[in-house]
Amino acid sequence: MHYLSFAALAFAPILAIATPVSRCTGTIASLDDVAAAQKCTTVTIKGFTVPAGKTFELSLLDNTVVNMEGDVKFGVANWAGPLFSVSGKGITFNGNGHTFDGQGPSYWDGQGGNGGVTKPHPMMKIKISGTYSNVKVLNSPAHTYSISNPAKLVMSKLTIDNCKCPHNPRVAPIYVLTSSLAAGDAPNNQSGGKAAGHNTDGFDVSTTDLTIEDSTIRNQDDCIAINKGSNIIFQRNSCTGGHGISIGSISTGATVQNVQILNNQIINNDQALRIKTKADATSASVSGITFSGNTATGTKKFGVIVDQGYPTTLGAPGNGVKISVRLLLETCFNSSTGNTNNIAVTSSAQRVAVNCGTGCTGTWDWSKLTVTGGKASDSKYRYSGVKGAPWRCRSPTRSNSVMGNKVLGLPPHITPFHSLIDVFLSSVLITNRMQAYLSTFAATPTDGRDTLTSLAQLSVELTSGTSVKLDRPAHARWAYTSLIQGLPGRYTSQDASQPWLIYWALQTLTCLGVQLDPATKQRTIDTIIANQHPDGGFGGGPDIRDLRHGFSRQKCYEFFMRMKQPDGSFVVNKDAEVDVRGTYCLLVVATLLDILTPELVEGTSEFLRSCQTYEGGFASSSHPYYSPEDGKPQVLSEIRPTLGEAHGGYTSCAIASWILLQPYQKPEDPKVNVKKLVRWATGMQGLPIEGGGFRGRTNKLVDGCYSWWIGGLEPLLLELLGLGNDEGETEVVSHVTEETDNAPMALFDKTSLQRFTLVSSQLSSGGLRDKPGKAADLYHTAYNLAGYSTAQHRVYRSLVTERKLLDAWKSSSGVIQGSEEKIRKITWARICAWQEDEGAHFYLGGEGNRVQIGLQNATHPLFNLTISHTRAMMNYFYQQEGL
Repeated sequence: MHYLSFAALAFAPILAIATPVSRCTGTIASLDDVAAAQKCTTVTIKGFTVPAGKTFELSLLDNTVVNMEGDVKFGVANWAGPLFSVSGKGITFNGNGHTFDGQGPSYWDGQGGNGGVTKPHPMMKIKISGTYSNVKVLNSPAHTYSISNPAKLVMSKLTIDNCKCPHNPRVAPIYVLTSSLAAGDAPNNQSGGKAAGHNTDGFDVSTTDLTIEDSTIRNQDDCIAINKGSNIIFQRNSCTGGHGISIGSISTGATVQNVQILNNQIINNDQALRIKTKADATSASVSGITFSGNTATGTKKFGVIVDQGYPTTLGAPGNGVKISVRLLLETCFNSSTGNTNNIAVTSSAQRVAVNCGTGCTGTWDWSKLTVTGGKASDSKYRYSGVKGAPWRCRSPTRSNSVMGNKVLGLPPHITPFHSLIDVFLSSVLITNRMQAYLSTFAATPTDGRDTLTSLAQLSVELTSGTSVKLDRPAHARWAYTSLIQGLPGRYTSQDASQPWLIYWALQTLTCLGVQLDPATKQRTIDTIIANQHPDGGFGGGPDIRDLRHGFSRQKCYEFFMRMKQPDGSFVVNKDAEVDVRGTYCLLVVATLLDILTPELVEGTSEFLRSCQTYEGGFASSSHPYYSPEDGKPQVLSEIRPTLGEAHGGYTSCAIASWILLQPYQKPEDPKVNVKKLVRWATGMQGLPIEGGGFRGRTNKLVDGCYSWWIGGLEPLLLELLGLGNDEGETEVVSHVTEETDNAPMALFDKTSLQRFTLVSSQLSSGGLRDKPGKAADLYHTAYNLAGYSTAQHRVYRSLVTERKLLDAWKSSSGVIQGSEEKIRKITWARICAWQEDEGAHFYLGGEGNRVQIGLQNATHPLFNLTISHTRAMMNYFYQQEGL
């Protein structure tokens, strides 16, 4: 529970909503208030329930500003709807994270608008120009949004969630790790074994000059269906569980043109990208359609489908609609028009199917489309009616394990190493020049030293230093999507570690300079607080009794004291094991919360020192032997063997803990062997042939997470060596150019570490990973970026700043009895004195690759929080103002 306590308390964002000023303000708390309120140019919507069978309709004055300050629920009745309608020009509609609840489970019968009970649809009718943002729609009975804007409209930061059961919003979990809450996806007693939700389209669009962006849609039908219109942009959205992104269905006389589908994530949909025209449609056209930068995973039926036989899938195609389309793709290292369309389909799905009549003419730019997994479509659905350059599909990737050909299923003449090349080529989509270069490794016998990461390293040599970029937008979208919409099924095993998952996602976003919207901030806070146990510690999820709306520092301290062992170590939970990582998490929380006392940490320094192995690194724990004398147990330090080998994660936690404890240490306490530690740590960085990353243990493969666990040790090692501090006012170090390998005082090769992160760890679809051939996950994303930050910035404890902080201390008493103000003062000053040397940063690839946005926001080496977050928490809990 120490681990979870640290993860839970790492962030505490504050919710703030601004209210604009207007000539008069109308407040709506029931339908009776609408007529008067809509005469004002500022309208406030409070929480209330709309009576069954009634439309909440707003006809607004031009340039009205609307603020939601509560959730709106609609009563249940079997009628046509809509449930909500808003019209006006130049409108600013701020949802502020509040919800329109359609109570879909009361209607869902698996038939949607095709039969069964009458369902109000669309639920939301939007007929405004201006902006419409930060609104959540929960459980629409059928179609969600119908949009017919009179002029330009931007819709952003919306949530459509047709999968959630009713819940208490104060304690709603951030993560949905299983399908247990997927009410719309699961059958009910009315749906005949089918998904209960049906025809729950996210956006039905028949309009012009519309942008929908930065939104999350989870439903059972089209994420967006563009039936007619022009100048439409759908970008940076996440679509989960439905039928994908669709142009159409196109009816007689309809024209769709100049549509951009950009940088969206499409997760577990029937198809990723689709154009569908009705078989009987005439005098219609689809042109100027661009799909660029979209990522799809878990696609169940078709990666890309163009079908002129709708409503029968791949039925007899009609000839009355002309179609042209562009599917653009950019490689990881080559700047060209468009960005990666990276589509992955399941084993039973077809990669691409084209079912055209004579209407498919014009230029079709599919020359760089790549789809992985699945199978090819029937031959008659491959090129029928298509003009222009051919498209290509990649077969499913082979195993990345180095095994014999029989296990891999490879032809006898292809070496197992060839399969590794195939995995690498499918993991990072590369230029033709690079592919030709790398393919020589598969055709030539190897000496057993080439690895995936060495190939990634060599690939950089074929490109200029500035061509390798940190894809900040992709990683931010990936982390934010993971935070707000749920995680894949493979995360189910981590359902009891929700605070860690939240921490990794939030730290990733903070590193990338991304702020959460107010509603997500509050939801995160509620989830964290819901995890605290009445006895003080934090659990892995909110399913515990007696939930509290605030955490107790006193109870945390009491819990920590119960976990303390006679030898100075701590068990991670009652009757559990001792682990130096648990000790670290406990010390971090105790330090940040100002509940560190001499009684709590008595003997802990001796325990930490005893975990150092003969190699120089640290093991997870040591085995204590006690004196046979009566009285208080006395540990025999001279016979205290370590348990296990030296490991990067244990070493990082042990050294950070050691430095946190320095204000409490005595001159006679045993010391860490720093020379052995430095020798071991520097030896953990891989050679150039291994890509420059770090391994966690001797003779292991490099792994992106150790970019932090070992790479992040550098400022702490310099601190222990007495080389990292300033003494008096020093001259600012000049900016390190890209031609210079390392910043001053470097113990590690920072150039290679940054290159490893950029080339081997990051995925074009977002997120960072262990190594090529692996999938991205929250853990590796957070720790890759933390180590990358350490490689970019020189962070040190400034003695000058520390003295100023000591002088600025305001006398205060600690919350825990027995805490000493002198030690609290020193602890606060030492922690807050860590700062970034603004003149010693180094960014491989240029300034644009900097992981943090602002100066003085590098990663604090003791906490893996940004320096600004750390100082804010220390000032708050120690009741100080800082400098």
